[in-house]
Amino acid sequence: MSDVKITTTIAGCSNCSNFDYACFIAENVSKLLPNFTIKIVSKSASEWEEWLTSQCKTYEWSHDESPLIWREIGIRDGKRTYIGGIMEFRIFINKYYGIDTNISKEDESGLNYDYESAKNYAKERQNNARRNILHITISGAGRSVCPDLVAQLATEKNISRNGITIHLYDPSGHSFKLKDILKDARALSGVLWDIYVADSLSDCLMNCDILIILEHIIREDTETTQNWLQRNYDTFNDVAKNINIYAPSYMKVIFCSTGPSCFAANLLAKKATKLNKNNIVAIAAHYGLEMMYQFMKSVDMNIEGISSPPVWGFLGINHFIDIGQVIKNCTVNLPNKRAFKNSNFLLPSKFKYQEFRRLFYLSHDKDPHKLLAKRKATCWYQVGRTEDYQKCKAICNLLKMWYSEDYSKIGDEIIFLGVPSNGNFDLPTNIYFSQPVRLKVLKNHSRIWTSCSDYPSPSDPVIIQNFVETAKIILKNMKLIDDEDL
Repeated sequence: MSDVKITTTIAGCSNCSNFDYACFIAENVSKLLPNFTIKIVSKSASEWEEWLTSQCKTYEWSHDESPLIWREIGIRDGKRTYIGGIMEFRIFINKYYGIDTNISKEDESGLNYDYESAKNYAKERQNNARRNILHITISGAGRSVCPDLVAQLATEKNISRNGITIHLYDPSGHSFKLKDILKDARALSGVLWDIYVADSLSDCLMNCDILIILEHIIREDTETTQNWLQRNYDTFNDVAKNINIYAPSYMKVIFCSTGPSCFAANLLAKKATKLNKNNIVAIAAHYGLEMMYQFMKSVDMNIEGISSPPVWGFLGINHFIDIGQVIKNCTVNLPNKRAFKNSNFLLPSKFKYQEFRRLFYLSHDKDPHKLLAKRKATCWYQVGRTEDYQKCKAICNLLKMWYSEDYSKIGDEIIFLGVPSNGNFDLPTNIYFSQPVRLKVLKNHSRIWTSCSDYPSPSDPVIIQNFVETAKIILKNMKLIDDEDL
């Protein structure tokens, strides 16, 4: 017996009854004969003619109807032997395998109905699955963080069990970078259904669930703050216009950059009137994460069991990383007094329990900001850019919490996020400011981030108040708030 694999390919137009009949014959023969391997190639009516012409030209066949059937030796790209259409295929099956494939007109009509029903059912299932897919758009996809972010989103099952699609858009036009990301992402296995590159932001806002904004306007060396903020205003005002025209009202917007993200979030909340302001957030965790690694290394402690540092501020303009308020989950050994008093019993001399401790006792004689500046300078010298994994981690962690299906844990974790203030911590209402928040589920099952009033106040309240005053001045000058809003 030969070990050479021979595959019979049935190719045809999806709405062709002869194609359905050929598939029916091939599927039943493959059940009778395990070594009879088949491959089905279905094309839409708009694709069929062009595809058939290209196949005939490539292999020098003369064929003008559906289906087209051939046999191929080998796993792929082997020698192809032309069989023909439905009549030639029936004759081939009868002569080669001795199987009669004749059926009555009534059975043929029933067969066509069954195949059409099966196709409609499969199409409906696919449409239902696609409706439950999470559609993510990444604006500023030319940034160095994007390849790692796409890879993490594509393999992160806790964000959407139904899968995700990703649209990439870069206003700077780094098309060569986006094509590389596209190629690498399609080779990944995971929850990624598909990934596309968009020519304009409007193209990828339709049906978008999450808009992740990585872009920011880099400030020139001699540029004034007013001019820099005006350029940011113009850029994100255009984004707001596109959102009002093309985006759905349920879309979430996530800012993650070193630019003025709280300023941009305030602008979108005012200008993108279609969106719920609670669905617009500015990520702060990446500021704290990039400081934690170097700080924990300087005090010779394992980063495991460490909470993310509190990050207060009008992100991108100012921020304060309250390193002394970082909490560590410590295992404490205490002596067992009963063991010393009762020598006649075999009792453990100590027992363990978990204790939460703040790290202010380790940070008082350290300068974590100086350590971070040194690390950034080294990284920039070595690779020409800052580290990106903190941004990826911050975005993915936020999405996992926001879309968590474990309702018992929703609201347990406190993170720092730029959200509209509700007056807690003496912050003016409706100003986006990084503060402690937890996730809350409303009666309509929507989820919003709310300020956590029972979180400890910052260790330096004066500097936070200065940040607030700066934010108020900027927003007033740019006409994003009025006196009655404060």
